[in-house]
Amino acid sequence: MKQKKYNFDKPFVGFDGKPIIEKGETVNIGERLSFFLFSISTLNSQMMGQEQKYQAYKLMRKLQKGGEVELTEEEKTLIKQVAAETFSVGAYGQIVEILGE
Repeated sequence: MKQKKYNFDKPFVGFDGKPIIEKGETVNIGERLSFFLFSISTLNSQMMGQEQKYQAYKLMRKLQKGGEVELTEEEKTLIKQVAAETFSVGAYGQIVEILGE
């Protein structure tokens, strides 16, 4: 099965259509998603299992490189689960749009 490429290396945009700035820097979707993949330990109010945690770690490492990344359907699902758990509606929507959903 061929994997499709996705680019998370872009700024989060606020409700006003402008890039979100924190501490003088633009908030990068891929960097913020990588941070939450690194930090998360529960999904749907349940502790993540060993395999799911390692999958999140590998995905975090892939996104840290920036630019386009190839993702499996399982990785896309994990991204959406983590994003739904950790991000606002507006940020979640931007991530889902990158995934072409």
